[in-house]
Amino acid sequence: MAKHLNEDLAILLLDFEKAYDRVDWNFLQGTLQRLGFEDSWINGVSALYSSASSRVLLARDKGMRFFITRSIRQGCPLAPFLFLFFAEALHMYLAGEHVGLTGLQISECSKQVLDQEFADDTNLYLQGQVENLQKEKEVLQVFCSASGALINWHKIVGFWVCSSPVPDWSPADGFQRVPRGTAIKYLGCQIGLNLSPEAYITPLLTFIRRKLIYWSNRKLSLAGRVVICNQVLLATMWYIASSWLFSRSLLGQIQRLVRNFLWSGKYDSPSRAKVAWSLITLPISQGGLGVVAPLQQCKTLLGKLIIRSFLPGKAPWKHL
Repeated sequence: MAKHLNEDLAILLLDFEKAYDRVDWNFLQGTLQRLGFEDSWINGVSALYSSASSRVLLARDKGMRFFITRSIRQGCPLAPFLFLFFAEALHMYLAGEHVGLTGLQISECSKQVLDQEFADDTNLYLQGQVENLQKEKEVLQVFCSASGALINWHKIVGFWVCSSPVPDWSPADGFQRVPRGTAIKYLGCQIGLNLSPEAYITPLLTFIRRKLIYWSNRKLSLAGRVVICNQVLLATMWYIASSWLFSRSLLGQIQRLVRNFLWSGKYDSPSRAKVAWSLITLPISQGGLGVVAPLQQCKTLLGKLIIRSFLPGKAPWKHL
């Protein structure tokens, strides 16, 4: 989108230190009130946390009991939802007109995209001018002071999508710029600008081969190898396939690895297939082995995006 509109854009991947542990309860309670939750519900949630206390155990000696004033406990069913409200406060603050940040403009829907929240992972989409980026840093410092959050500035990673020369902003402010053609792993996927197909293919194939090496040392029956193919080997790619179209070359390489393991039980031993692949992928009730067909599964996962695009609402991703 930024290239199409010839905009200078900086994409920043923020890193919050101990995100769940640093949530301030007073700030969270105030956020819930601003979002319109009933006082009785807020008081009930606060009661679950305000009475929490802890001790320090050193050798066999227990320290004095002290009350905890922040953090939402990971593992608590309520914690992910509470953190979403915490992240919503950051979104509302960044989007405030008084803040004055400029993000990615989407002219088709007359909207501006500034941030995306994935649990405790936050992405920022900002116009690439130095003044805008410096203002962003000041805004985040204010939010951290109010909420108890803490950003690892030297772990911030980002990309420049610029038509003009890149401003020399990153080295002095603890920002690591990822050059074009270089991939980094984020949320389980390889991302970057102007990446070659190998940047996506190689890590996935390496991961599958590593799994094959482990399971090749086990004496498995044919039925056991079918289970490993479906639940371990092929399952590693469905998460990525739900948002990225695999090339037929990559799917062919994965299919060969699965086929060789299925018939030989080894990752590095090519074996002549005893049954055609089209029969292997048939359901057991139809005489097949029930192996998931990678190409059809990938198309099905991407088809979900088409279905979601017809649902009510004008989300920016639909225009993109």
